[in-house]
Amino acid sequence: MLNFFYKLIKDERGFAKEILFLLIIFIILAIYNTIQDESMFGKQRIFTEKMYITSLEDKLALSDSTFILGTGTIDQELYYFVRVIKSENPLTTTVIKIKASECDLIEKDIDKPYFYRKVEKYYSILDGGIVEKVLEEYLVVPKGTIKKEFNGSPNI
Repeated sequence: MLNFFYKLIKDERGFAKEILFLLIIFIILAIYNTIQDESMFGKQRIFTEKMYITSLEDKLALSDSTFILGTGTIDQELYYFVRVIKSENPLTTTVIKIKASECDLIEKDIDKPYFYRKVEKYYSILDGGIVEKVLEEYLVVPKGTIKKEFNGSPNI
């Protein structure tokens, strides 16, 4: 069978063995990529996450004060800065930045503001591992939210 491929791809310069070697390497990588992708994600490709957020200036996240949303530009791009709650007991938070051009901002009558993401995940050896493609992303904040502008990332 290899002899058949050898004759099929042989050209006048004699690069058949090199081309065959590269073809075998490509097939091995494609099979490896498929196995890794299947073992990591199976049939599940779409993941959603809803992360509750607190006001940037409310360190304890337990106040009835007006919600403050941080905004700012980095390299000519507008970002929202939000404090995401990692755990509630004890309260652990972290500040993340969200590109405003890729995220809708929704103001509603709500008690707990949140950040919602829907992503498609898959494994690609050519892209260096796990790839996340954002399908939907939005921030839901209370009506009357104050936007405070920062120069770059806020130091919180």
